[in-house]
Amino acid sequence: MEWLPFVEDCRSYFDAGRENSLFPLVEAVDRLYRIVPEKAPFPRSAANDQSTDSFDRCFFVCHRAFLSSAMLIAGSLPEDGEALTRRALEAAKTCLAIKIDPANGDAWLALEARLKRLRNRAAGRKPEPLHINYKKVKLEPLYQEVDREIGILSDFSVHFTPEFFGRYEWEEKPRPDGGFTINFGLMKGAVEMGFLMLCKHHELIIRVFDRCQDGGVLQNADVRDALLQVYESHDHYRQLVEPTLKVMIAELKP
Repeated sequence: MEWLPFVEDCRSYFDAGRENSLFPLVEAVDRLYRIVPEKAPFPRSAANDQSTDSFDRCFFVCHRAFLSSAMLIAGSLPEDGEALTRRALEAAKTCLAIKIDPANGDAWLALEARLKRLRNRAAGRKPEPLHINYKKVKLEPLYQEVDREIGILSDFSVHFTPEFFGRYEWEEKPRPDGGFTINFGLMKGAVEMGFLMLCKHHELIIRVFDRCQDGGVLQNADVRDALLQVYESHDHYRQLVEPTLKVMIAELKP
C-alpha cells in the first residue's frame, strides 16, 4: 500500500463501475433523498422546539452519509463506508426517540455527563461510560429495527471484531530477500453486497423520517413513486448479483 497508487486504484475502480455496477440503484436512493425536502418538507413546530426542528438537519446528515458511503463502496472500500451508515442510522434513531417522547432530546444531549467525560479525559482519568436511556421506545417496532441494524454494523464493520477481521482474504508471497509481501482485501461480492445493504439501510432511514412526520413523507405521491423505484431497483439488482452473493456467503461459513 502506498498513498497515491492507493488513491488511483480506488478511482480506477470507481470509473470502471460506471459501466457495470449498481450505480442506478444508488441514483434511485439519491433521488429519493432529494425529492423529500422538495415535496414533503419538515414543518417547524409552533413551540419552536429545537429538538424536533432539527429533524430536517438530521435528514441532510443522513443524505450526506449515504453519498459518502456510496462513494467508498464504489471505490472498492465497502467496509469503510459502513461506519458512516451506522452514524446515519444513529441520527435517525435519535430523531425517532425524540418523536416518541420529546424529553429524549435532553437525554441525547446529556450535557453534564458529556462535559464530565471531557474533564476526566483532560485530567488523564478514565471517563465513566455514557449510557443514553430513551423513554417509551420499547413498544416502537421501527425503533427496534433500527437498533438491531446498528448492532449488526457495530459487530461486522465498525469495531475491530473477529467478525470484521474475518472478512478479509490474505495472501503472502515470498520475496527474494527472505521476507514476505502481504496483500489483503475483501472477497468477491463484497462491493455488490455493500451497495445492496447501503440502500436497504437508507430505505429504513426514510421510513423513520416518515414516522417522525406522522406519515407526512410517504403521503406525497412523488415521494411514494421515488421509493417504489428504489424497491424495484433493489430487487432487480439483488437478483442480478445473487449468484455472486451466494458464493460469497458460502465462503463465509466455517
